[in-house]
Amino acid sequence: MKTNDDMNEEKLSEQLQRLLMSIEASGRAILPKSNDVLLKSIVEAAAKIFGAAAASLLLVNEEEEMLEFKVAFGPADRDLVGTKFPMDKGIAGYVFMTGMPIATSNVQEDKRFNQDFAKSTGYVPNSILATPLISTDDRVIGVMEVLDKIDESSFNMHDMELMGLFAQQAAMAIDQSQQIDEIQNSMARLEAPRQSGQIETLA
Repeated sequence: MKTNDDMNEEKLSEQLQRLLMSIEASGRAILPKSNDVLLKSIVEAAAKIFGAAAASLLLVNEEEEMLEFKVAFGPADRDLVGTKFPMDKGIAGYVFMTGMPIATSNVQEDKRFNQDFAKSTGYVPNSILATPLISTDDRVIGVMEVLDKIDESSFNMHDMELMGLFAQQAAMAIDQSQQIDEIQNSMARLEAPRQSGQIETLA
């Protein structure tokens, strides 16, 4: 007879398999289009798999030393995208700086939670599960968050374990997509002078 732990492990395994398939599908769909499409697919998959009311993905802006909301799903999705804040502030900042995941069941009692920022978006969550996005060369490139589990009061250890695996696959896909975007941008910059020269020659 299977124990609750065994059943939970099987459920976790099934969820992970669905997750990996969705991430792989997202990765194939993005290439060679836009990194934004991939990010949106990842966030929407996260919200669905974790049964969360909202989800978001932040990437580091190295030039400005800020974390930037790239994609958001939920009540404040439109207001969040493009918003930046210091990489050492809030729960996302803590996760980014430490490289460690966090699950908090009551953000009101967590001193790391940025209350003022949350209120400014019009959506203040009760619980948050956040995990770092770590590239293949061990750089923290961003943070993924899922907020307010719909069917339960908070996220549990199984959610955190699954989120870690989710973030690992997501970070690999994002890192690869960013590298492709950089190559395409470099090729475009190199091609521009050539095209300009051809136009002048024809003139």
